[in-house]
Amino acid sequence: MRLLTAIFLLLFSSLVYSQSIIITGKVQDADNGKALAYAHVGIPEKGIGTVTGEDGSFTLKVPQSYSQSKLSVSFIGYATYERPLSALQSPATIRIKAVPASLQEVVVMDERAVEDIIRRAVRRIPDNYPDNATSVTGFYRESRTNAVQEYLYMAEGVLDIYKTSYRNTKEGQVGLIQGRKIILSAEEVDQHSGFSSGHMAAHRFDFVKNREDFIDESYFDDYKYWIETVTFYEGKPVYVIGFNRAEGGKGRMKGSIYIDTLSYAFLRAQFEILPEGLRKIDDYPLYAGNWNANRYTVNYRKVEDKWYFSNALREGVYRDGGLYSNEIAITEIQAGRGKPVPYLGRLNRGDEFLEITGTYDEDFWKNYNTTPLSTGLQQTVVQMRNQEKATEVFDSLFIARLQTRRDSILRATSDGTEFMGKVTPSMDKPDGFKWRFQTMVGLGSHFLETPAANMRAA
Repeated sequence: MRLLTAIFLLLFSSLVYSQSIIITGKVQDADNGKALAYAHVGIPEKGIGTVTGEDGSFTLKVPQSYSQSKLSVSFIGYATYERPLSALQSPATIRIKAVPASLQEVVVMDERAVEDIIRRAVRRIPDNYPDNATSVTGFYRESRTNAVQEYLYMAEGVLDIYKTSYRNTKEGQVGLIQGRKIILSAEEVDQHSGFSSGHMAAHRFDFVKNREDFIDESYFDDYKYWIETVTFYEGKPVYVIGFNRAEGGKGRMKGSIYIDTLSYAFLRAQFEILPEGLRKIDDYPLYAGNWNANRYTVNYRKVEDKWYFSNALREGVYRDGGLYSNEIAITEIQAGRGKPVPYLGRLNRGDEFLEITGTYDEDFWKNYNTTPLSTGLQQTVVQMRNQEKATEVFDSLFIARLQTRRDSILRATSDGTEFMGKVTPSMDKPDGFKWRFQTMVGLGSHFLETPAANMRAA
């Protein structure tokens, strides 16, 4: 049943996207040309979209039936870009203009008033977020480095996600449509096993649905709150509220919350677990245990009259210095049409995503919207390809030389000559050659030092 479901989904998606419109390009700051990472690119009214990579690049695949729609690019702090799909040519360079922040509304706000903004936003959750279950398609990626920031593995996949209502505290479901992986150091991966439940990111990192303690009124005494600034999103003013542990309090996090000043919807949050909070053994749905740091960025986007979980990035520094990163981007939302993932196709919370994905394939995602690889992962994939090609060349060369040597030995034996020293060409030892290529694998950058760690809202 699980196999039949997967085959059906693959065939259906191939049919839908067989005549798709593919738009590629980059999103930049209109004034300085700076690449804008994690901007949202899509067709909001159709629930289709993706996010830009750290270099501002994107690829969006849209069914031909949506050819009369408008492409929208949105980013907190910037004016929204809209253009008919028919007017765009790939690769497109999209420049959006920053909207100056405003402090005029926050001059007289004391902490109590700031807390009231959060209280009001929490009360508005039933109005601002889906009150019924929804089905979405998501693209998930996880990776891990060792202590010297060499990548050990990357695994990614397209997920069928069932999210329960925001009135319901029950966790949703996830099924795997397609998945692939790259293992760069099998020995080190065996020593550093993958992580379970990363594929549950669309549920785990939804701080609004989970009512994380920094928006929970019962924890307000453990935190201090203040207005950092007022910015803009899609032409509307947005409060940026900073928070940290109060003196003598038990708050476990610090960061920023973004709240629409008109609808009081939560649009975004950036937060990290404080050292004291990392000591908590069980902190599900967030990560706890043997971590030196855990940082999260979570974004929501509006479809019709509701706000939906849009994308999230989590970066954790393990005790050995290695970095574990997992990110999720919702690429299609089926508003109001939630359908549970078939039982036999559901992934368990305890599954390790690395163990359930297949091998890397160049053309794997041609029917799906995905997110671009970071620079470090791009380099790693290139190195992996080079290693595979070099290994293939070496193996064929080794076999050819082996055959030549055997023929030479046979000739020398047949004519009675002393064949030692007369065998050509000489044999090379494969182990050293292969080892040299293996040492080249895994060079990458530390995610915490990249723009992704401070990404703005999609």
